Amino acid sequence: MCNEFLHNYSGKCYDLLKPIIDEFMWGLEQIDEPAGFEQYITALEMALLPVNQPGKKQMLSNRAAVLLGNSDMEIKDIHDKMSGFYRLRSESLHEGDGSSISKQELINMENDVRLVIVACKYSTG
Repeated sequence: MCNEFLHNYSGKCYDLLKPIIDEFMWGLEQIDEPAGFEQYITALEMALLPVNQPGKKQMLSNRAAVLLGNSDMEIKDIHDKMSGFYRLRSESLHEGDGSSISKQELINMENDVRLVIVACKYSTG
């Protein structure tokens, strides 16, 4: 089964990542910070979580931190940052209040999503 999967998807990295890249690009096209921020979180969810995953905030923070961090301290810092980003996204999306999302946070999220996509590329071949 594993060999079949590898055969079917070997060399198809772009095909596997295209929906995630498209979501990321849609975030880049947004004119306001909250809309772009929400798209970036969605791109991370697509890259790192199974569909309908319960406990998304925790699992997304865990996976992004382990994927991007190089030391225990860095992993903890990234985890905390991702948890905060997810909270901001929830406030924006569910409460209609995106006022807490600054231009700098949008830039930081954009950079982190870019790093996750690159890391996924290297992990998929």
